[in-house]
Parts: sequence; C-alpha cells; structure tokens
Amino acid sequence: MKKILANRCFVLLQCSGDYEDYREVSIVASLDLQKVKDVEAKREKDDAEYDTCAEIINQFADEYLADNPSPKSEPLIQRKPWPSGIGKAAITDEMREERKEIDRQNEQIIRCNQALRDVYDEKRIEVTTAWLNKTFSKRIAKRFNMAKKYRFYREKRNYRIEEIELLI
Repeated sequence: MKKILANRCFVLLQCSGDYEDYREVSIVASLDLQKVKDVEAKREKDDAEYDTCAEIINQFADEYLADNPSPKSEPLIQRKPWPSGIGKAAITDEMREERKEIDRQNEQIIRCNQALRDVYDEKRIEVTTAWLNKTFSKRIAKRFNMAKKYRFYREKRNYRIEEIELLI
C-alpha cells in the first residue's frame, strides 16, 4: 500500500445565491491542486456554454409564445356568498345544492381548461424540441428539457479553491 504524505488538501467550492440564500457546495477535493484547477476550468466552460445556449433558447421561446399565445381559460363561476351573520340553521338544502351545482360546473370548466392546456403544451413541446434538436448538438439538446420549462434561468455561479490543512 502506498503512503500519502501530505499536509494539505484542495477543495473546489461552488458558491451561488445572494446574501440571504448564499450557499457553498463542495465539488471536488484532491491533494493535487492542478486537478482541482482543471475541474474548475471545465465547470466554468460548461457554465458559459449553458448560459449562451439558454439565451438562444429563451429568445426562441419568447418568439414562439408571442406567435402562439396559450389558450384563454374559461373563467370559473363565482359562488354567491351567504348573507353575513346567517346562522347554520338558516342555510337551506336548496342553498347547499345550488353551491354544489356551481362546484360541479367549475370542475367541468377546470377539466376543459386543462385539456386545452395539455393540447397546447404538447404542440409547444413538439415544436420547440424539434427546433432544439435541429439547432444544437444532441448533447446540448438533451441538457435542455423543454417539457418542464418555458425558459431557462440560472443564478450566477462562482468557484473558489480553498486550501485545507490536514491534521494527520
């Protein structure tokens, strides 16, 4: 077995967020500073590529949404409030049935609205995924899943290498 004689270790930290939600995540730790620097350079290159692609995709998404607005939802029927101060005993079965009927109608409206939205989203995903596959390499196209998002945002990431003394 090979013994390692080292008194320090290098850790690459990814720092993101602002003052209130600031966080650090350790990415890699190594006794070799150059390996840590190589990982940092690769991460920074990947981040720059992601940001460039996200900007192009977001521009396409904005244009698509402008040309193909999402369907308008049918508004729900508003239930009339019961008079203020009415006691439980004063609420009649007819009043309850009227509310239940409005609830049933609203459930139907919600189902219809969702069906329209599902058809719209399916078409949007189909068009944007085809554009994505035509515009970018497979590796990049796979990284951006248009089914889950309309737009891509990511907070700025910073990397920092920290030297840690080993207590051996």
